[in-house]
Amino acid sequence: MNTSSFKKMVSAFVVIVCIVPYFAAASSSHCAPNEIYIVRHVEKLIIAGERDPDLSPLGYQHARALDEKLKTIKFDRVMATQYKRTQLTVKPIAKRNLKKLAIYNAADVNSLATSLLHACQQNIIVAGHSNTVPELLKALGLKFKVTINGQNLNHEAEVYLNEKDDYDSLFKVNFSDRGKAEVTLLRF
Repeated sequence: MNTSSFKKMVSAFVVIVCIVPYFAAASSSHCAPNEIYIVRHVEKLIIAGERDPDLSPLGYQHARALDEKLKTIKFDRVMATQYKRTQLTVKPIAKRNLKKLAIYNAADVNSLATSLLHACQQNIIVAGHSNTVPELLKALGLKFKVTINGQNLNHEAEVYLNEKDDYDSLFKVNFSDRGKAEVTLLRF
C-alpha cells in the first residue's frame, strides 16, 4: 500500500469515527421546534358560491398587523393551506423573511403536526381555518394541567374559534426540554 492510499484510508477512518458519535447523539436527544405560531386566516370577502375568496380590505389590514406583531421573529418556514385566504394572511411574513410559502393539505392536520414536531429548532408560522387550528393544537399534544387540593388533573386542550368573528387569535406554541408543548394566546 502506498503512502497516499494509506493517508486516504486513515482520513476516511477519522471522519467516520468523528461522525458516528455526532449522529448517535443527535438521534438520541429530543429536538423540537423553537416556536410554532398558529393563526386562523384573517377576514375574507363574502361572495355567494365562491369557495376560495380573496381577503377583504379589513383582512389585508389584519394580515399587515399580524406581520407587524411578529416583526422581530425570523421564521424558517411559513405555511398555509391550499386556499388563498390562508396564503394571503401570511404572505407579508413570507415576504419579510424571504421565504416561499409551504402549502399543506388542510384536511391532513395529523401529518402537518408530525412534520412540525420534527422541525428541529425552527420558528414556524402556520395559517389555518376555524376548524383546523383547534385540531392542530390538539394534534400537537397540548393539555391543560390543573391542580386541585394537591391532585393533578390533565385535560386535553379545548379550543373553539368563532367562525364568524374570531380573526385575531394567535397561538404561540413552545416546547420544554422534554418535548411538552405549552401554548400562549396572543392577539394582533
